[in-house]
Amino acid sequence: MRTRFCETVLRERGFAKPRLMFLKFGGIWASAPQEGAGGMRGEALLFWRARATGKNTLKMIKYKYFMESLDNNKPLTGGEQKIEEYVNRIKSGESKDSIFQDLPESFKSSVEKRLAEQVGEKRKVEDEKKIKEIRGNLGLPKNEKPVDLSDMPMIPSKWSSLINEPELLEEMWTFAIPVNEKEHERLKAWKARGLAYAQEHVKSKVAKTEESIETPERPEIFSSAESIKEKEITLPTMERSTNITAIGDLNGSYKSFIEHLKYKNLISNDQNGNIVWRGGNESVVFIGDILGDRSPEGMDVYGKLQELKNQAKIQGGNIEWISGNHENMFNAVLCGFSTEQGKSVEEDMAYRLSGYTGNLELLKFLPFESIRELYENIKKNKDEVFGLDFQKNVQKKKATLDRIRNNPDYPPNVIEAYEGGYQDMLDKQIGLEKFCTLLENNNYEEAQKILFTFIDTLDKKYQNQIGSTIIANRSVIKESINNKQEHALFKDAFVNQKLITLHDDSLYTHTNLTPRMVGIIKDFSKDSSIKEGVGKINAFYQKVLRIYLENDNPENKLTDQEKNYFNVLRDEFISTSSYSRENFSESNSISSEEKDNLKKFLKDSGINIITHGHSDENAAIKGFADLPIISIDRSVYKNEGVSIEKTLAYSTISTDGIVKLPE
Repeated sequence: MRTRFCETVLRERGFAKPRLMFLKFGGIWASAPQEGAGGMRGEALLFWRARATGKNTLKMIKYKYFMESLDNNKPLTGGEQKIEEYVNRIKSGESKDSIFQDLPESFKSSVEKRLAEQVGEKRKVEDEKKIKEIRGNLGLPKNEKPVDLSDMPMIPSKWSSLINEPELLEEMWTFAIPVNEKEHERLKAWKARGLAYAQEHVKSKVAKTEESIETPERPEIFSSAESIKEKEITLPTMERSTNITAIGDLNGSYKSFIEHLKYKNLISNDQNGNIVWRGGNESVVFIGDILGDRSPEGMDVYGKLQELKNQAKIQGGNIEWISGNHENMFNAVLCGFSTEQGKSVEEDMAYRLSGYTGNLELLKFLPFESIRELYENIKKNKDEVFGLDFQKNVQKKKATLDRIRNNPDYPPNVIEAYEGGYQDMLDKQIGLEKFCTLLENNNYEEAQKILFTFIDTLDKKYQNQIGSTIIANRSVIKESINNKQEHALFKDAFVNQKLITLHDDSLYTHTNLTPRMVGIIKDFSKDSSIKEGVGKINAFYQKVLRIYLENDNPENKLTDQEKNYFNVLRDEFISTSSYSRENFSESNSISSEEKDNLKKFLKDSGINIITHGHSDENAAIKGFADLPIISIDRSVYKNEGVSIEKTLAYSTISTDGIVKLPE
């Protein structure tokens, strides 16, 4: 009867007549097709209780679980007992080397495997406990069945940069409550999984204790970046002079500057540890925002840029850099012109000196006599210069770390400072203390260096005081840049800024092209090639920059027409808050006919590709099928610290027309 019943059910479900075997386990009859019986293969058992009626439900279970339950009850063999004994001795503190000394290799590998299994089992229990805790906090039922999240990323892309800050991720990760309750539970389960993943990511980093914290120094010898997966496109065949690499917005980070060049094998360290050009005849274009609103190392980048450019020129190579909106702000503060037409210089400077650390770097050009009062004021008010919010955040992060350190569920060797945020805050405080100590010892030169480890954290009140000091001493700063030998590289770099550049068939700008930008290029290219037109634009821009830098009354050295042209160029190419930034390749307000005309001008001029920065993409291919537009910008990663420094944003065009950029 039972046999016929099983055969009937299996046939109804599409199986051939099987050869059946029967087991009785725990009051339950089980039948399963044997290997080769057609259809099912040993992984499933059909269960139904004795005296079942036709309405009883057949239950499918995994055969391996049944077999594992039998295996777990088997007594250990003599060898297995020995392995367990060795494992327990190692766990109790006995030296593994002494235990392994006379053991055969087969026993050693078995012990290692068992130790790894136990670590994995403990980790699994910890993970399950953590996820259960998070699920409880989110209001998910404790006994809820697993939710299928296979089609969901671990963390939504717009919050992926917060992977190192689980608490902030939990605050930011919000979603509208859907009408469907099942979907709501799925979203909550997704968040629980993502938070657990972020916490585990933070725990996996090497622990750093408060006692080991030191003020970070910029390294001069860098390790190679990990290999990056690249995507590529192919340009039309033509003769190209050399490989050319474009590098996206550095935002004042010296480390990122070096890491990009190191990764592309364009620099190396000589026998004395100095960074030198090794790129031969290759070319590099930095496409704007070299100076930063996050890292106060732009002056160092500028100096090294010019030094490497001089070295590359000897080898037949070339390095160029384009002004971005950050350079536009910096140039305006240094030279005394407004970054936007219609605003007074004073009104504009109040904004440009608020929170932009690249602009505050101008303090580096002032002698200590000019800033003594400012420094003494910072020292005098050191308990408040970071503001009350800073202290609250320090206490909050410290409490978080104390809670984790005192939690036995978190192994001590994997505890790490919370996203480096607490570490960074301690560095700022230590830097401030060192700054004050150096002032007391009259070591003003070192004090100024230390100031820039925490200048971006100063309360706006004190940043404004620095800004006012810079404005009041603009003529002193300009004199220092123009006349002091130690600033010669910076001056050369400053006057070598460009607005746009052209290499072979590739056009480089800071922002994506707008119709007016293309119109300006056309105007300057009348009766000449586009290459000559681009050269005229840059020559005029550099000429006016030099006049502003080298003269106390530059306005008297320029005609009204020159001043107007200069403002128009900056408005269109690098003033990103200008009245219109609609690029012609994506704007819906520009007619198809106008787009075609602009594209035709560029194509007829020999342009096959456009590359720009100032983007919301790390590296992306946009534009048209026959005129690709590459956008690169590492500033898409907004969280400070390691993730920014490890982000590479570049594109390389080789002589054979292959364009490569990070996926």
